[in-house]
Amino acid sequence: MDMRKYGWVAAVVLGVGVGNLAHAGGTTSTTSTSASSTSSTTTTTVSACVEEDSLVSAQCRTLLLVGILQQRGTTAPGNTVLTKQMNRVQKNLTEAAGLTGRKARNRYRRALSALKSFNVRLRSAAGKRQVDQATRDQLQGISKPLETTMRNLVRQPV
Repeated sequence: MDMRKYGWVAAVVLGVGVGNLAHAGGTTSTTSTSASSTSSTTTTTVSACVEEDSLVSAQCRTLLLVGILQQRGTTAPGNTVLTKQMNRVQKNLTEAAGLTGRKARNRYRRALSALKSFNVRLRSAAGKRQVDQATRDQLQGISKPLETTMRNLVRQPV
């Protein structure tokens, strides 16, 4: 399955525009210089997702993580493993959307397992070598609260 096509479909279903997806969760900086040689930098964190214990919120934050990984490019070191794990998370969350009961809970567990693997990889020595500190902090800033949300989804009655 083509990841770009899948991400686009999920972004449209969730109501997140591609422009928002590319910049969501990231930081933007603007610098202005006047004639008196003073400059100021403003950094703002932009997030299109609400942090709540719901399937829609989990899918949205997963899309943010996938978007960040896609921005790194396919040739970035370690990106293949991280992207594969996020694809597993996305696939299981999408499958859980149409299910109820034990089947949905099992999909949430599978997604949680893949997300845990993603987080362990980011914290590992290989992850520290392959992913620069700023990107790793950005990914962990989204994935750690997402892991808590996923745990709550597994525990909630379906």
